[in-house]
Amino acid sequence: IRKGSKLGQHVLTFERSGNDLVVRVTMELVVKAAFITLYRYKHSAIERWSGDQVVALDAQTDDGGTKYVVTGRRTGAGLVIEATGKPKFVAPADASPATHWNRRQLDGPWINTQDGKIFRPKVTPVGTEAIPTAKGAPVKASRYSVGAVSAANSVRAQAAEVDPEVKFCAIDNPDCEACQ
Repeated sequence: IRKGSKLGQHVLTFERSGNDLVVRVTMELVVKAAFITLYRYKHSAIERWSGDQVVALDAQTDDGGTKYVVTGRRTGAGLVIEATGKPKFVAPADASPATHWNRRQLDGPWINTQDGKIFRPKVTPVGTEAIPTAKGAPVKASRYSVGAVSAANSVRAQAAEVDPEVKFCAIDNPDCEACQ
């Protein structure tokens, strides 16, 4: 949200079938000045989980015209990651896609779904709060501060280069400091 105007959206959908889970992630961001588009970011990812393991990851990103593809497939060796311009590698056993929905992600390294890099941010519990839902009834949620300069902050950093007033919030919450 920038000066009260919506810049884009970040949507996650979940489909469960028995022990399997499919998570679909879409994110679109457009920064404009008047009628001129200064920056555009589009990202989509599909995670496939079996139990508590990621078995497949497919992600595509267009970051201001630079395109990235990241794939991951679980083999006997582990989760094999392939990313645009990088050699294939096996992710650490406790790594999770950095898609910001899974509590387990806070405890291990992250796989950047834009560029395939592995990183371990500093995660600090901040407290709990009531978050409004689409159905209107709030849910109690834990809030965490996620820090360290890393590939995951590239969208924020690049948007801030275009306009330092750009702020990001996971929800449209009038009490969120980032939304003010």
